Amino acid sequence: MAAAGVPVSAIEALGRRAGECNRMLEEGTGAGADFLGWVSLPSSVTETELRRVKDAAEKLRAVADVVVVVGIGGSYLGARAVLEALGNPFACLRRERSGPDVVFAGQNISEDYLYDLLEALQGRSVGVIVISKSGTTTEPAIAFRILRGELERRYGKAGARERIVAVTDRSRGALKGLADREGYATFVIPDDVGGRYSVLTPVGLLPLAAEIAILLVIFNFVINITYVPTGSMIPTISEHSVLISLREYNTDELQRGEIYSFHSDELGKTLIKRLIGLPGETVRIEGNGNIYIND
Repeated sequence: MAAAGVPVSAIEALGRRAGECNRMLEEGTGAGADFLGWVSLPSSVTETELRRVKDAAEKLRAVADVVVVVGIGGSYLGARAVLEALGNPFACLRRERSGPDVVFAGQNISEDYLYDLLEALQGRSVGVIVISKSGTTTEPAIAFRILRGELERRYGKAGARERIVAVTDRSRGALKGLADREGYATFVIPDDVGGRYSVLTPVGLLPLAAEIAILLVIFNFVINITYVPTGSMIPTISEHSVLISLREYNTDELQRGEIYSFHSDELGKTLIKRLIGLPGETVRIEGNGNIYIND
């Protein structure tokens, strides 16, 4: 008589396979290794880039009652999901607003949708974030062409330039070329991050910051998110852990023996280590592992 349930041997086999897949993710090997930039997000987003996003969002918030995000697939779904998760579902019923409304376009080809959108924007100050790697995907290309024309009709080319931000390829594509010619503020869609993982890049962070200003402040100045890919901190921290920690700005508060995460400019990535030496001290580590401070 066969035993009910999944055999232990099958579970163990799946465990070995899962471990192998996880190792390939960490080492950047295997099929699809060119698109593993999401593994290190959001820690790999630099403070300089976050400040640029924050500045662009604040500029849009200052001039627009409504920010239209033009994109399709991963270029808008992540931001929309986060806004719905963090926002008040009944905000539309409230008169007072702390920032612009964020709405979406370019995710369909419906002429009724675009007509209704343009009608709803009448009498409202408008900004546009257009997100497209190539700039030639049909749905967002049509929506952006119509919205760009509307902004230029209202505010002139110079005024429209101050209200349009493009998130696109680093160096090529129709949208990149147009943004350069027109002088739009631009952000880069990372080559190694697929659309569904892009919400923690400017693709998602800029629309989110346009509506929820405090979000970028939190990411930039309050918390740090660190992925621990190895077992170097076992038993204190398990392999593959994700840590959320508060940022520390006062070096006088640093304590020997505590664990801190920090960005290494030399290695170009975020590390997590136990603090041995305090600022101003000299640390010497001998071959046998003995550690001497100021000796």
